[in-house]
Amino acid sequence: MNLKKNKKYRCIFSLLADSPLGSYRKLFVESLMRIPTQVLEKVSTHCLLDRFVILYENNEGIALDIHWTCMATHGVKTSKLSINGVEEKFKTIAPITFTNYIIVINESAMKKLTREEQMSIIAHEFAHVFLEHKVYGRNANFTVEDELKTDELIEKWGFKSVRE
Repeated sequence: MNLKKNKKYRCIFSLLADSPLGSYRKLFVESLMRIPTQVLEKVSTHCLLDRFVILYENNEGIALDIHWTCMATHGVKTSKLSINGVEEKFKTIAPITFTNYIIVINESAMKKLTREEQMSIIAHEFAHVFLEHKVYGRNANFTVEDELKTDELIEKWGFKSVRE
């Protein structure tokens, strides 16, 4: 089988292209392989998903590991700050806005789950994108109805419900 010609593989490659997943890449690939091709195609061809992001823990707390291919496109500029006549140059980054969905997975939460549960979480979050559930803001929540529809869908795909 020619991987470059296989629709499912092409979709998965495109969906993971800008996602810095490190040791989680295989888990994401395995999860996406279980999702129907037409679902992957919709998310991929409609450019619904911007990227997957792993929220890593480190000694300084939690760091968001997003790989930007070119920071300049995200508004990096040099500014000057003056305090009591002393001027200092510093770099600032304009707030980054995403036009599409981002799936953020918390590594510390994933470590507590079995592999099957991890795959269900990935599928569940992907299903929210596929269903185009709308959430806005840092503290936004999906409705109970959204969560039930999402769980029903992933069960059709062969994953366990995340409610269990």
